[in-house]
Amino acid sequence: MNMSEQFDKEKQEYINALQKDYRYSISKFDTQSLTIAGGALGIALTFIKDIAPLKQSIFNGLFYLSLIAFVITIMLGFIAHYYSGKILLKTIKLAEEDKLHEFKEDKFIPIYNFSVLIFLTLGLVSLITYCILNIEKVKKSEIKVAEVIEGKHIPDTVSKKNSNVKNFIYTDSVNNKTIKLK
Repeated sequence: MNMSEQFDKEKQEYINALQKDYRYSISKFDTQSLTIAGGALGIALTFIKDIAPLKQSIFNGLFYLSLIAFVITIMLGFIAHYYSGKILLKTIKLAEEDKLHEFKEDKFIPIYNFSVLIFLTLGLVSLITYCILNIEKVKKSEIKVAEVIEGKHIPDTVSKKNSNVKNFIYTDSVNNKTIKLK
């Protein structure tokens, strides 16, 4: 084997290794984007259930936009996975028939993957924005409770849903004194 043939062989091995790495990377991208989108859907639903109920939250359009974006991400991921499986079967058939020279690189998978990236990003940004805005709303909706005890003005913050205070304990850190209200 001469130098040129050796170089061509090593070049082809290198190209094959790069193609294998590329396929692995695409497979991981699909898996991770589906995992992130599914997890974000779970977080979104938990947020409206436990932190900011939908009836009391603001900018609900952002919440719905995030849900739609995550569902589209998942659907595109499944479509791309199915489509790439079909391409693999076609490539295997071409290889078995010694017709690999007829193989044409697919143009749709990169478009699917880019679309997944866009919709996943849109969903994450809209969900994070929605959560931040509603967490700030919950903070602002807290009411100030002030009690005058022994001639002192004692403020504390209690959320609206817990504003019916039966027992109130105040620790005066300046005078090292704890005062209880019943």
